[in-house]
Amino acid sequence: MKSIKRILVIFVLSGVNSTKSFAGPPFFLCSVLFEKVGQNHLEHQAFLSTRKLESQLSSLGDKFYPALDSRTVKVLRDLPPQRKVWVKIDGVSPSKNKEELMSAEDVVKFYETHPTATFKVTRIPRTKDLNEFRIQASKFEGAWHEKSMNPEYAEFISDRMVELESGEFVRFSGSIEQFAELSNDPSVRRIFEKEPPSWLRYFTELPVASRSGAFDTATLYSKIPKKFIYNSRDAGSDISNMVVYHGTLNTFENAVKMGPKNVGSGFGGRGLYVAQESDKGVAEFFAVYAKQNAKSRLSEVAQFADATIDNAKPVLMRGRVNPNRNLRVGKFKVHRDAPIPDLENGILPARWAQDPNLSKMMEDYFDIVEITEMKTSGLAVDADRVLVFHESAGRDAIIWEPTSTPVKN
Repeated sequence: MKSIKRILVIFVLSGVNSTKSFAGPPFFLCSVLFEKVGQNHLEHQAFLSTRKLESQLSSLGDKFYPALDSRTVKVLRDLPPQRKVWVKIDGVSPSKNKEELMSAEDVVKFYETHPTATFKVTRIPRTKDLNEFRIQASKFEGAWHEKSMNPEYAEFISDRMVELESGEFVRFSGSIEQFAELSNDPSVRRIFEKEPPSWLRYFTELPVASRSGAFDTATLYSKIPKKFIYNSRDAGSDISNMVVYHGTLNTFENAVKMGPKNVGSGFGGRGLYVAQESDKGVAEFFAVYAKQNAKSRLSEVAQFADATIDNAKPVLMRGRVNPNRNLRVGKFKVHRDAPIPDLENGILPARWAQDPNLSKMMEDYFDIVEITEMKTSGLAVDADRVLVFHESAGRDAIIWEPTSTPVKN
């Protein structure tokens, strides 16, 4: 079954957030608005009726699903048939273009006779008073759950990223009641305030046994064809001894020379971003922009940086990739309009690094991530190739020249 997701991409110039101004440069990041999918933490006694409902949904056939939004499908699959939900129905009649309180079973029945209508679950009524919820607040990042405990918001569906004790990150959608139940699950380590990437697996899709064991990124890595994986000294590679540039502030030069760190963010993930000779101007641009983001950058490399940034100046660092090191490289295209990671074809969406599972895999298996086609695909960066060095590359991965070049503001 394929569900339709509506995506709104908004590009924002993000500050230099990686290991140095250009390192996790002021990339143009994007935030994406996805359809949210509701789901519930099921009680054991509701299991059989839920399976029966799932069977009903499956019998509708793929031809009907486009009008049944992904949130509604997930809510209906995970709720007992008689559980009430608020559903927004469009495309039947003007009088029906409003919220309706229906049982999950009735939604399916109504939909079977109105296949062209559009359905969306908007709220899940509480089964008990808010003060009866047993919520483990220590597992929540931020305080969004406190706002959700307000009766005005308690029934609305939220979509959040969840870290399991296994180390894997998943998504969970539901009302505050479902999140209260989730916080008491021993396999859950942390519930984040931010919305998850749309491609993360749902918590209820994971077998119970796999929620607490150690998460292994090998499965993700195995999806990458060998043609996108190579070593810097392989025949045909131009990375060994390549001249590279990094734009930063003179305050951060020492930190850069101490080696890349897995910090920051951007379309290439965490790490130290460098440009090749032909894209030297991009590094210079980010050096100038770094001044505006110096304080946030300082917090990431304070132990290596100079004491003050008040009089910091933008500079261009020049170096060569160490020809004596054979570094592991993964090559990927970053496409602005790619909806999900497509590892089999070496394509990543602009916000792929917001997926902690994918980021961890990249850092586990590659010393360098080679990112290409950013400019061609429409990202607001004037380069089609950037190298991102991970901490695993080591301090001597790049041999830096002793002095940098000042960059005019």
